Amino acid sequence: MKRLFFALWPDTDTRERIYAISRMLPRKCGRLVPINNLHTTLVFLGDIDAHVCQDVQDTTSEIRSPAFSLQLDTIGKWPGAKVIWLAPSSIPEGLASLVTGLNKVASNCGVVIENRPYSSHITLARKAHGPAPYPVFTPFVWKVQGFSLVQSTTLPEGGRYEVIRNWSCGQ
Repeated sequence: MKRLFFALWPDTDTRERIYAISRMLPRKCGRLVPINNLHTTLVFLGDIDAHVCQDVQDTTSEIRSPAFSLQLDTIGKWPGAKVIWLAPSSIPEGLASLVTGLNKVASNCGVVIENRPYSSHITLARKAHGPAPYPVFTPFVWKVQGFSLVQSTTLPEGGRYEVIRNWSCGQ
């Protein structure tokens, strides 16, 4: 069994810009997400076996998604989850369409998906406590050219993410 999810996986420049914003958070705001783990989850698949994983990959290859841009311009905190996040204030049609398509792929392959509205965000810090004075940052555009299937492994020091496969947008 592998614990998998679909994600937008930032290019190096975008990843460094996101990480620079997280480093502007107060030192004791929580545990910063390591630079190599920064991503936007599209669809969480959970624990699936090798056969279903292959079905998901084969079916995902049939998805045609246009490239799109995310305006990363909002920072906030979910108090219950104790997470500080960075997000676009609006969801572009290309992203909404991609998430819908990936949910359909997962369902058609027998994966039970979460039944809640999609919220595009990048987790900057976990175990956040107290009111966070959010940093002032210059919003920027992430030009999304593709998406990934990612495996999550839980370790004592936190999660480790490994990209299993990438797909391009705009083909």
